[in-house]
Amino acid sequence: MDANEPTPIWRTIRVPVLVSLAILAARLTGEILEIDHAWFAREAGGGGSPLGMSWLIPVFGFLFGWRLTGEGRAPDRPGLALVLNLLGLALLVGGLIGAVQMLEPAALGPTLAAVGVVSALFAWRAWPELAKRLLAYGLVVRVAVVGITLVVFPMELGTHFEAVAPSFADRPRDAQLLALCMAQIAFWIPGTALAGGLAGSLASLIRGRRGDDAPDA
Repeated sequence: MDANEPTPIWRTIRVPVLVSLAILAARLTGEILEIDHAWFAREAGGGGSPLGMSWLIPVFGFLFGWRLTGEGRAPDRPGLALVLNLLGLALLVGGLIGAVQMLEPAALGPTLAAVGVVSALFAWRAWPELAKRLLAYGLVVRVAVVGITLVVFPMELGTHFEAVAPSFADRPRDAQLLALCMAQIAFWIPGTALAGGLAGSLASLIRGRRGDDAPDA
């Protein structure tokens, strides 16, 4: 591959996707079998289990950013990219909390979708090349989570994939399912771009912008 040619997106994300899907499968199996709670927490949001995909986001974001910088495709100002990702992440989290607390269920979905799109634009503005890879990775993985949720939710297996926050516990089952799926699409996909963008921008700052480097193998 030409040193100036970017690594194709799928080639960049395929190993992270496979690792994430393997963790998903292990997590679902462990929760169904009720294995060690410390690793297979069944609470809403995953209970901070170390066997979770949220911890992978900064790891893969850092690696993506490191590689792009080595290919000479760092942002012009990595420090600004870091700040933009931080602002977008604050908007995403603040928008989610505000929407859940203040809005009626009917308005929640469209509002979260809008907040997610606007937040993701911060990651895109910060570093488009990195955002493309993180959004692609996030899309594949979170669609897989939605698929698992759609399968296990009617079965009531008690996994974290079907567990809703206490504020949603008294809502109809169809509203709970919609909220779970919306969280994956409207929060976790842009959240992957932003949290991964923070780590990737940090990687670029550490490595430095070395456009004459050959791409990593």
